[in-house]
Amino acid sequence: MVISSWPPVAAKRKTRERLAWGLAAAGAIASLALLGFAITHAPRRAEPIQFFIATPRSITAIGTPKVSPDGRYVAFNAVDSAGVSRVWLRPFSSLSSEPIPGTENAQRPFWSPDSRYLAFMADGKLKKVAVTGGPPQTIGETGSRGDGSWGSAGVILFDSSSTDSIVKISAAGGIATAATKIDRARGETGNAWPQCLPDGRHFLYLGLSSRADSTALKLGDLGSTKTRVLMTGNLSRIEYVAPGYVLFVRDRALLAQPFDAGKLQLRGEPFPIVDDVAVGGGGAANAEFSASENGILVFRGSAGAGTSRLTWVDRSGKDIQVLGDPGTYSDQVASPDGRRIAVESGTGNPDIWTIESGRNVTTRFTFDAASDYWPVWSPDGGSIAYTSDQAGIYSIFLKPATGARPESLLSHVPVSIGPCDWSMDGSNIACLVQAGSNWDIWIQPTGGAKAYPLLSSPFRKHEPRFSPDGRWIAYSSNESGRREVYVQPFPGLGGKWQVSSQGGRDPEWRRDGREIFFLSLGGAMTAVDVAGTPGTTLELGPPRVLFPGVLSDDSPIGHNYSVSADAQRFLLRKPVREGELPATTVFMNWTSTFARR
Repeated sequence: MVISSWPPVAAKRKTRERLAWGLAAAGAIASLALLGFAITHAPRRAEPIQFFIATPRSITAIGTPKVSPDGRYVAFNAVDSAGVSRVWLRPFSSLSSEPIPGTENAQRPFWSPDSRYLAFMADGKLKKVAVTGGPPQTIGETGSRGDGSWGSAGVILFDSSSTDSIVKISAAGGIATAATKIDRARGETGNAWPQCLPDGRHFLYLGLSSRADSTALKLGDLGSTKTRVLMTGNLSRIEYVAPGYVLFVRDRALLAQPFDAGKLQLRGEPFPIVDDVAVGGGGAANAEFSASENGILVFRGSAGAGTSRLTWVDRSGKDIQVLGDPGTYSDQVASPDGRRIAVESGTGNPDIWTIESGRNVTTRFTFDAASDYWPVWSPDGGSIAYTSDQAGIYSIFLKPATGARPESLLSHVPVSIGPCDWSMDGSNIACLVQAGSNWDIWIQPTGGAKAYPLLSSPFRKHEPRFSPDGRWIAYSSNESGRREVYVQPFPGLGGKWQVSSQGGRDPEWRRDGREIFFLSLGGAMTAVDVAGTPGTTLELGPPRVLFPGVLSDDSPIGHNYSVSADAQRFLLRKPVREGELPATTVFMNWTSTFARR
């Protein structure tokens, strides 16, 4: 008997087919479900988010916000209502900003690559402080009050001043040495604003020129002083940010330029990110922005930023009279009779303007295309001396205060020179001359003789001021390791008296010579009584604070305030929105606003 096996095999095959189709259907359903899940749960492109961080009302002046590389903090230096300058820290996890203890007199902080430390300049030293707490540690000696960048290889770069080269120092401590060489052949006047690149060896910086539109973005190498120009134009300070952009400001617009960090070259064209960014002290190049490595951009808008009013205050700091319209003022100087004010105004190519106190009328004084700085009145109020680069080098020019005749060249020296004060007998102008990384005090006679050095040393001398009788000269110097005010005889050599005790700058004499005023390093107006036999000895009283919070910049030559003839009034620059300084804008996921270029 033969038994056929076909029907059972066919049945099994049909069973398998039904199973296969069932599995296929189930798979299709599962795939559709997964696709639907993927569509509804796919990671969305990060949306751009912007919000403000308000400036604490106790702050009267504030520096550029610096976001940490990991995007967890924002740091900035600021002066509080007591006149003390410190580094402040705002964690994004907190609702408030707080000053960091031990950072008094700090300037322009910058971050370590791992976001654990903030470095800053204070009292002639480069220091670092841990954000988690602890006292600051000194990295090295430096006279710089400029900007720095901390590289991944443990080297810190910083600029000493706008007329120096970039210097480098180990983050572990040591001696600073030159990292760049100023290219005089292409008309460079200095190097500034270094920015370390990810490889830890190369860096970007600006080659400054007397012509703003000739500023060069340059590539440097820690292993040599050879450099390469990447771009020229009217540039601000720059920052490199992942995934491959160089950020800078032009005409207050923040631009991003694609940059290949591997090939060390720019690509494509710059494109705008933010329309309105403030520029702070130090000129138009000092743009107030920074970016983290994870897509956080912080900046301060220009509305009200850097804008001030010229204001007469009494000896307690109380407002008496406001002059002119709000503007970007610096170096304001009252005429001997107090009726007119000469002031430097504008960014890029500033000019000198005058303001009549009685009528409150502002008149332009210089009209050339060059940069005009540091006005000084003659003792009779008939002329104004100032510095201009219209001849290709900063030189002193004289012009009648009425503007009735063109300016005439006074200085005939092959170095850049700027006027600081005019002696009461009209015979001499005290000047500053750049000497490497330092400043020396020179005297420019007004009778036609050549300028000559008065004080030359390895230290920085700032703001020379003649006493009313012409027998003394006051100035500030960092020879003790921090900036202090001194007085010594003029024109001969002799003893030297220290006027300030805990740091000081910007000395000014009372008209009768019985007081010396100066600013503490935190910006407090301070007075010292002067006694003794005129021209022979000095008896100085203890410094006493009159009022805090004077707005000032770090120019070694200009005037941050003026004193009336009776010493009862002081002419200051005051923020337009005092107590309501511009907020910091935080822009998260800023790269999501454009396609990768």
